Amino acid sequence: MSSRVAFSHVARPAVTMLFLSIFGCTTRPFPSPAMTSEQRMTDQPKLPHHEINYIEITVPEVAAAKRFYGRAFGWEFNDYGPTYAGIKKQSGGEVGGFTEGERVTGGPLLVLFSQDLESSRNEVQQAGGKLTRDIFSFPGGRRFQFTDPFGNELAVWSY
Repeated sequence: MSSRVAFSHVARPAVTMLFLSIFGCTTRPFPSPAMTSEQRMTDQPKLPHHEINYIEITVPEVAAAKRFYGRAFGWEFNDYGPTYAGIKKQSGGEVGGFTEGERVTGGPLLVLFSQDLESSRNEVQQAGGKLTRDIFSFPGGRRFQFTDPFGNELAVWSY
C-alpha cells in the first residue's frame, strides 16, 4: 500500500489540518481553484525552492511507531486519525509523519543529527532499535545506522 493510499483513509478534516500545519496556512486550507498560479503562490509562506520539506515513514502501526520514536528521540506528534501522525518540529510545524501501510524496501536513508552520538545509540537500542552498523567514522564526522522495530533503516551522525 503506498503512502497515498494509506493517506487517503484519513478523514477530510485531518487532511486539512495536515496541510495547514505543513504549509503554515491560517486563513484557508486550500487556494481557490479560481485563483491564478501566481495568486496561489503569494497566498502561501515562502518556502526554500527544492529543499526537503517533509518526510513520511511507512510503518505497520502508527501507535507503535510513536512509542518507539518518542522513547528513542523524545519526538512529539500531531494525530490525524488512526493511520497518520505528524512529527512535530522543535521550532513549530512538522518535519514529517508516519503513515500506516506496507513498508517498501530500498528507499533513501534518513539521517538524524545528534549532539551526543553514544547517548543516542544507547537510547535507540533501549527503545528497541537494532544496530546495523555501530559507530564508525566518515569524512566529516561519525555515525551509526539502525533499523527501527518496523524494518526502516535510519542513521544518526555527529561531528
